[in-house]
Amino acid sequence: MILTQRQISASVGRNAVNRLADVLLVQKLLNQHIHSLIPLRPLREDGQIGPQTISAIVEFQKRVVLMGNPDGRVDPGGGTLRALLDAKTLAAPKAPGSTTEPSWMQIARKEIGTKALPGHEKNSPKILEYLGTFPYLKKIWGDKEHTYHLGDVDETAWCACFVNWCLIKAGKAAGPSAAAIDWLKYGVSLEKPQIGAITVVHHTPGKSTSGTTSSGNHVAFYAGGDGAHIKLLGGNQGHAVNEKTFSGWTIKGYRWPK
Repeated sequence: MILTQRQISASVGRNAVNRLADVLLVQKLLNQHIHSLIPLRPLREDGQIGPQTISAIVEFQKRVVLMGNPDGRVDPGGGTLRALLDAKTLAAPKAPGSTTEPSWMQIARKEIGTKALPGHEKNSPKILEYLGTFPYLKKIWGDKEHTYHLGDVDETAWCACFVNWCLIKAGKAAGPSAAAIDWLKYGVSLEKPQIGAITVVHHTPGKSTSGTTSSGNHVAFYAGGDGAHIKLLGGNQGHAVNEKTFSGWTIKGYRWPK
């Protein structure tokens, strides 16, 4: 959509003048940035100020303008309006692997190829780093003989640890636990998947799930596909970090960092 109006005549948002034409322009611009405001939904472009429009302004100021104390207000010639009009920030997400993917997804892609090593004596330093994001694993014995702790071997199911490591590296809040199912409590729920969404899936454990899950639950990042054949970028997928298609798995939920 090409906007003929490029400026506002007065302030828009919280405690602002909120003229109809100005509010309409801000709503249109916010909708063009909606890919950066997930899980917010597109605004109704009606020129009327309301809680949803103000919330979208605040989220835009937090995520794009990087304001420490968002005021929920767009002023003529101000930094928020300049960012809304900036062509660089208007680019929508494209194919997986592009620089417009969420930061944690880009971090995850750089880890592709990391593999677990066979045997408890040999362990991938990188996977131990993922496991280290949940320090309590260092205190849980991995066998009845008490010969090793879960945090010390890369045989431990580490899909949730990988997700946690990527999010922490991206500056997001750490997750709830190393159990994949617990990630249904993280962040906010999405009705539909978005590239980079934290995705929890389930399959009855068996030969087809070997190297992926012992509990039947798995968590990774959504990379494409539909409900029948979903593509996930994650860790402990065949004992490695990769992008893999999961067919016949039940999708338990999609989550997004707050």
